[in-house]
Amino acid sequence: MSPDFDLRTRVMMAALEDVIIPAIDPKNSLAIEQSKLLLGNLGMMRDQIDYYHAYETVELASLTKLLETLRLHNGPASPETAGLIAAGNAAAGPVVATSALRKISRTMREAARSIIDAAAAKGGDAERESQQAVLAYSEEALTRERAWTAGYGFDVFPETLRSIPTSLELAQ
Repeated sequence: MSPDFDLRTRVMMAALEDVIIPAIDPKNSLAIEQSKLLLGNLGMMRDQIDYYHAYETVELASLTKLLETLRLHNGPASPETAGLIAAGNAAAGPVVATSALRKISRTMREAARSIIDAAAAKGGDAERESQQAVLAYSEEALTRERAWTAGYGFDVFPETLRSIPTSLELAQ
């Protein structure tokens, strides 16, 4: 049996904190700073790992919903877009590699951008409805992103942050 992710991450963090960082020449402030950033990122990864697949699944579902909405307001979907929507609906399962979910999501973002550009060129209702769909998607995505990156401590309104699990539950 191999050690779990949490144990391995804690061991790496302890090695950095107890051995590597103290061994760095105190005059090498850049190396110390980068080592502490690495330590902080490992801590964030430790907090995020239990939710990583769920995060990508929810993101894919949100993008699928966005593409479906954009399709409703911009006429029939191209075969590529229809295929992406079908892939998005089919892919969100526990045995699908998280990297595959990310790849489909990236492709969906590109397709959404193309549809939005076409709607902007048309103007009128198509453009307005597309903008509203993007704003609705963005609000939901921003809630997840803020929760996901809260560990950096840079949020302007930290008192309004939700936990990662709460932000994922709200999206479903």
